[in-house]
Amino acid sequence: MLEGIRDEYPEASPDELMTLLQFDDRYNAKFNERFAGNVTRMKAGKPVYSPGEYLKLEQAFDKVLTSYNQPTFKVQSYYDKWIVGDVDPVEVSERVQLGYDRVLSDDPVNRAFTKFYSALGYSDIVAGMLDPVNQLPALQQKVRAAEIGGAALRQGFKADEISLTATGSTLGADILAKQGVTKAEAEKAYGNIAGLLPTAEKLSSIYGSTEAKYGRLEAEEEQFQGLASAERKRKRLSGLETAQFQSDSGMATQSLKQISAGQY
Repeated sequence: MLEGIRDEYPEASPDELMTLLQFDDRYNAKFNERFAGNVTRMKAGKPVYSPGEYLKLEQAFDKVLTSYNQPTFKVQSYYDKWIVGDVDPVEVSERVQLGYDRVLSDDPVNRAFTKFYSALGYSDIVAGMLDPVNQLPALQQKVRAAEIGGAALRQGFKADEISLTATGSTLGADILAKQGVTKAEAEKAYGNIAGLLPTAEKLSSIYGSTEAKYGRLEAEEEQFQGLASAERKRKRLSGLETAQFQSDSGMATQSLKQISAGQY
């Protein structure tokens, strides 16, 4: 192609030849096919990259995908889409990390993610993360919610006991994620919940007719939100159990004294 342009414009400088190759409809078909992202950017009124800049971006994308062993996405069409969507190599790395490191490599999180966002199957998670149409903050929100759900699964809760939205028995992973709860905080909170909930639920079943019940929802309110009323419910139930134990012990002691004194 360049040879043909040189034959027609023998005095043209390298910059002039490149301009003809990029913008002259007689010569630019192959060039536009190779740098398709620039064509779309131009139509959208965005600034275009020089061929050198374009190639450097592609090389950076390739390096990221190689480091994560994701050869499926090392294709020109993805590179063009990212360039059109202003997705730089750093963001590509963040997106792959979201999909691979934080979801696919962590089984409970992966199971929670699949339950919460069933439209994204196992094989589609990274692809969904790498789609420029999906904005990174929204993806990060989904992953945080899945990590919260995964923390519950890791502590023995069942899949049908985790929910993306609020229910009568749980705050909902999405709400907690929007409140800024991190994976580490969720792991700690659900660890505490797993330790205190069985006893609290047992006491609720004993004293529930006279006292406010304490279940998983109240445990989440106490552990995640620091809700004082939830903590008071649990401590009130514990106090009743302690008082009952002391009363029973006192009665037993009195009976033993009476037996020793020959009153029976």
